[in-house]
Amino acid sequence: MATPQSLEHLIAHTLLEVLTEACITSVPKDDRSRVNVVKVGKPAEELKQKNLVSIFTVHPLGPGRDEGEIWMGTPTKPNERPEKWPVETVGGMRTDKMIGAVQINVRQNLKAEDAINVVGAITFRVTQAINRDPRLRTLTDDFGDFMSSITTFKRYGYESGGGMTSLYRRWIDWRARTHTPNSRVGEATYDRTSTSQ
Repeated sequence: MATPQSLEHLIAHTLLEVLTEACITSVPKDDRSRVNVVKVGKPAEELKQKNLVSIFTVHPLGPGRDEGEIWMGTPTKPNERPEKWPVETVGGMRTDKMIGAVQINVRQNLKAEDAINVVGAITFRVTQAINRDPRLRTLTDDFGDFMSSITTFKRYGYESGGGMTSLYRRWIDWRARTHTPNSRVGEATYDRTSTSQ
């Protein structure tokens, strides 16, 4: 019997497909910013490659202190309002969030200005792919949960990890809105037991 596909796996698999196309397939072979490997999880033997992109569905640096503020969309201008999601919203489903990251590692022996150029090009491709690729518009898993959107954003903290690695490494944070049918209203397609409120 096949294992049912969870939303986390579906997001990881789709990100792998989208970022492979954006950073490898669509980039000329003589471009120094062409990525050698896109993978899910922490790199090991792949670190020998020149350019590497790693996908994390749980942010390896842990939750940011501003996580709630970012999710709520704290206003920055008088005419803006916070983006707030009721506990039970889309079709009577519970709305939640998933926060992950993509890490870019450039392991070429480059001068600082060249490293910045290479990292910048890869960062642009990854960001645009996550924010714009139609394959990441909506996803539904085998349990009836679905993702309604995924976007990149910036959190407080060291985006590059600090130190000399800052020229050769970037963290691109992403957040996905997820919805699950375990609310008290409507009919759920799958009865999930959950301890969270």
